[in-house]
Amino acid sequence: MIQFSNVTKSFGEHFALDNIRLRVGRGELCFLCGPSGSGKSTIINMILGTEKPTEGNILVNNRNVPRLQGNALAEHLRHIGMVFQDYRLVDRLSAYDNIALVLRICGISNVKEIDRRIQAVAQLLGIRSLLGANVHRLSGGEKQRVAIARALVHHPPLLIADEPTGNLDPRQTQDIFRIFTKIQEMGTTVFVATHDLDMVHQSGRAAYVISGGVVRYVVSP
Repeated sequence: MIQFSNVTKSFGEHFALDNIRLRVGRGELCFLCGPSGSGKSTIINMILGTEKPTEGNILVNNRNVPRLQGNALAEHLRHIGMVFQDYRLVDRLSAYDNIALVLRICGISNVKEIDRRIQAVAQLLGIRSLLGANVHRLSGGEKQRVAIARALVHHPPLLIADEPTGNLDPRQTQDIFRIFTKIQEMGTTVFVATHDLDMVHQSGRAAYVISGGVVRYVVSP
């Protein structure tokens, strides 16, 4: 699903990423770990195609991402669900309308189909009772569940989460990890960037650790 081959990203004489290799298979749940400023966001942006490598090849869902432009890049992004640390929800809208926005952007206009998809993903994430609430009234954990629902509602094969538990307490963090596990078990590839090493160690899942622009592969005990 995701493959980086000898990827380097430099800014002048500074190497943000130095000849890295990374592979996430279809249907896997994998972590990318490292402190702030280590290059996690650069890797995510290159998966999305919003940044290009200085050298190397990047394949995502069998697409050569650095070569994508215009409509081809937009089509690539429609096959990825994105979850952010700061949720990026529209506060003046309800949870329902926030989730529906993605479907409308993807060209789905049938009201019954929009409702069917929203109700299904809300049932999966346990947020049906929150759909009518304005998101500014929700807790951090509730907002993140809505954000995950928004990322999943158009059925992308790949879900990327960038520091999804950074604003959550330990209990909420465990809830979000259980959600990611459930999503992965349903067949979606899940790639999570985080600095929360405790969550990674407790998960027993594979992880890439980035430090000094170099990536190494580890398997949690």
